[in-house]
Amino acid sequence: FGANAIFISIGRGSNEHQKIHCGESGVASGMWPIEIKCSVLRSMLPGETVSDELATILLEGAEATLLALTNRLLLPHYMSSLQVRLAVIRYNRMGMEGESARKEGSVTIRAEGIPKDMMDEIRAWRIAMVPS
Repeated sequence: FGANAIFISIGRGSNEHQKIHCGESGVASGMWPIEIKCSVLRSMLPGETVSDELATILLEGAEATLLALTNRLLLPHYMSSLQVRLAVIRYNRMGMEGESARKEGSVTIRAEGIPKDMMDEIRAWRIAMVPS
């Protein structure tokens, strides 16, 4: 897609788009086919078995977070890799909901929000809101 590409959302409202789940064919918001996002997500989690349903939930949650943080209605295709990376972080934190740190023997595990380097990338995509 070039700089002059136009993206059209088809639906009853401006925030509605077709839901496509892992294992189905088609293009989801973000312009990467959902099966590619699911494949990349699984390849970033070697040795893990991630169901289509869980992969879809993780990717949709990551997309919602990115849209909220950037004040956007649609995810630009350039942010698809950020979406997958955020989904991987959320997968790795499953079971740690509500915890900021955990100590198991001599090992201490700390969990922060979105890592600073990712937040810097996300902020670069933020659309400013101008009061009317």
